[in-house]
Amino acid sequence: MRRPASRRCRISAHRTAQPDDTMDADTLRLILFLAGIALILGIYLWDRRKRAGLRIHAVRREKRVEPVVPEAADASEEEEETVAGGPPLPQHEPVWRREPVAAADTEPAVRPRRGRGEPEEEVEEALRQLTELVQEEAPEKAPKEEQIAFQFDQPESGKEEPAGVELPRKILQLNVRVRRGGLVTGPRILAAAESCGLVPGEMQIFHHYSGGSRQPLFSMASLVEPGVFPFDDMDAFTTPGVTLFAQLPGPLEAMETFDRMLEAARKLASALDGEIQDETHSDLSRQTIEHIREEIREYGRQLRLARSRR
Repeated sequence: MRRPASRRCRISAHRTAQPDDTMDADTLRLILFLAGIALILGIYLWDRRKRAGLRIHAVRREKRVEPVVPEAADASEEEEETVAGGPPLPQHEPVWRREPVAAADTEPAVRPRRGRGEPEEEVEEALRQLTELVQEEAPEKAPKEEQIAFQFDQPESGKEEPAGVELPRKILQLNVRVRRGGLVTGPRILAAAESCGLVPGEMQIFHHYSGGSRQPLFSMASLVEPGVFPFDDMDAFTTPGVTLFAQLPGPLEAMETFDRMLEAARKLASALDGEIQDETHSDLSRQTIEHIREEIREYGRQLRLARSRR
């Protein structure tokens, strides 16, 4: 028995539509799979960004931590007074009159504290500050050309200074350099030194004395280290110049010492065809001379203040 034509058409249409339904289901599953991956990736990126923000906040908070601990400084000061011996010093006692304490027995009051996770820049800054502190406490060194290591005798004055009084010290220095980078020979130096009252003496350098004092008023050394003169063989000796220096306090007043040393420097410059320079190797102008005189006046005030506290 034959089926109606209309029924055969409906069956054929139903069978034809099944592949389209299967394709739509696969597409839906693929979309859901991709959406799940995107969701997981979004959660991962959000969590990672949150952790990075927490690390940045922790670093910024640690940067605000002050490395100075007042309690440590107070403890260091108490330890320093204990090592020095004796009862604690009065609060009005000047700091410069404290008894010296051995460097090995004391520790700096402020130490760079290196915490966990501290940025490298903060460590370098702490090291730089410590280096500057050491450089401030260490004596200044002259340029290599003039690193002359001499030991000065204790200053002789008209009256002896009482024991326990440490007077401020100051070094006056003037250089005489041969013009146009030339050299001066030993015989010319001997003749010029004699005209200025400079005589060969201890430490193989020249000295200028005042009156019957055993302490030189000022001295003269070679401009090139170690600064000594070969008095036994001056004929073969050459140098680009000489340097005059004096230690204060000395046999005479500081200003008179400088005036005499300046006069000798001018005579030497004329005899050696040189030019006078200050301790920084700059030309000695009138303004520079006045500046040195002002420093000497200030030194005189400090010296009088120190002597009044004996």
